[in-house]
Amino acid sequence: GHVRRPWSDHEVEKLFQLVELHGNQWSTIQDMLGRSAVDCRWKFEDAQKSYETGPWSSESVKLLLKSVRQLLQISKQEMDVREINEWTLWHDMKIPWTTISHKVKRRRKDCYFKWKQMTKRSNQQAEELGLSPIPMAATKLKIDVRAEYFRWKAEQSRSSKWRKRYAEECM
Repeated sequence: GHVRRPWSDHEVEKLFQLVELHGNQWSTIQDMLGRSAVDCRWKFEDAQKSYETGPWSSESVKLLLKSVRQLLQISKQEMDVREINEWTLWHDMKIPWTTISHKVKRRRKDCYFKWKQMTKRSNQQAEELGLSPIPMAATKLKIDVRAEYFRWKAEQSRSSKWRKRYAEECM
């Protein structure tokens, strides 16, 4: 059954991890935590209300970098944003923004957009040094999927039996 008691720090951390995996599917999350769906949703929203807003301090940025490295289990502590983005692409991983937001005490979208801003700045510096830019994982994946689809579609249009081939390969 579902219990009513104060939330432990461990439960709140687990709640954020489950929201990362299941989104706002509170009925799924409630069973994993032994709490009601309403309690889970309210606790998630309440935890975010206490989050910091406004400009990022250098300490907050350092905490963001540290949290990303920690959650991705990157042992090399001197990796910068560009290297971390390259690492995520190489390992086909996504940065768990909801869990990061809980550790940094900033909203998910604030963490994401700060990282995006840091990525842009890092890539500009890299280009000045003659290095090629490295996109964030989500951006790269969207481009690859679209390119692969059009490449595949072009191949199929050459063959008159492309629908049959598609059905055999993809279904």
